[in-house]
Amino acid sequence: MAVCIVVADAVARGLHLPRGYWIPLTVAIVLKPEFASTFARGLARLGGTVLGLIIATGMILAVTDDRLALIALIGMLTWVIRSYGRTNYTLVVVAVTALVVLLFSLAGERAETTIVERGVYTLAGGLLALAAYAAWPTWERSQAPGLLADMLEAYRRYFAAVMAGYLDSPAKAAILQRRRTEARLGRSNAEASIERMLGEPARSDAVINDLFGLLASSHRFVYSGIVLEAHLQGAASGVSWPELRRFANDVDGAVAQLAAAVRSGSAPALPIPNLRADYGALQASLAEEPAARQQARTAEQAHTRAFIVAEADRVVNSVDTMAHVLARGAAPV
Repeated sequence: MAVCIVVADAVARGLHLPRGYWIPLTVAIVLKPEFASTFARGLARLGGTVLGLIIATGMILAVTDDRLALIALIGMLTWVIRSYGRTNYTLVVVAVTALVVLLFSLAGERAETTIVERGVYTLAGGLLALAAYAAWPTWERSQAPGLLADMLEAYRRYFAAVMAGYLDSPAKAAILQRRRTEARLGRSNAEASIERMLGEPARSDAVINDLFGLLASSHRFVYSGIVLEAHLQGAASGVSWPELRRFANDVDGAVAQLAAAVRSGSAPALPIPNLRADYGALQASLAEEPAARQQARTAEQAHTRAFIVAEADRVVNSVDTMAHVLARGAAPV
């Protein structure tokens, strides 16, 4: 954008164009970092300007030299801009274009000159912005895998913090809050990137399906983390449970591998840890625990262990599904 604005401004200054600032202004408004916004906004800007100039011409011819009528039309256009500024960009462009012509006319400028300048300069700036994006596009499909990998890493850190609350010292609320916020931000960025990707041409439906599949499974994974965190408040920390520690470590390693695979656009380089076997060991540790140790536990402690095992099953399903999506061949790029 910086290069395009400099070029547009240099052209306007070099040709000594009156109100040539409309060219770089249009470039700044139209040029966006993604395809859909740039071209949708560019077409709306160009089409709205042309329509606005036509409407302004009709208004000027209708009111001729009646300044009160001209002021009334200016007030009406201002109301349109204020009322629809956030909902209909094309309508606002039409109203702003007509308003500019009427304001210059009220100030004594020739309407014909303003109409021509506004039309030519806006067209030049809009075409320059569209040409620049076509020459140096920023495709969202090259950005989405990195953002999705960042989300998975954030999810991994959050889940690790929750597990540490069960296995080690009591979880600190500030740490959990920070990890949860990072996870939410990562999710928002990844989802927004994939939504922008849907507006790009020549996209692969297989890739889109894989990305949505990864999103859905990753959300199930983090939802289990949220449920486990909610249960932390009434649970004892520092639990001596080797099977749970092994499960937590393997989940951490598996999600790290998946994030690296998403970032590189390929299947995981190595098989992820066998989480289903870890889950089986968790179940067996409950069933095979000596009766004396079981009796020594409070009802709340027993409930916590059963609860963790139930959520562990959902964690395994979500992580294994993500691994399956990545392994079946369609790289998410």
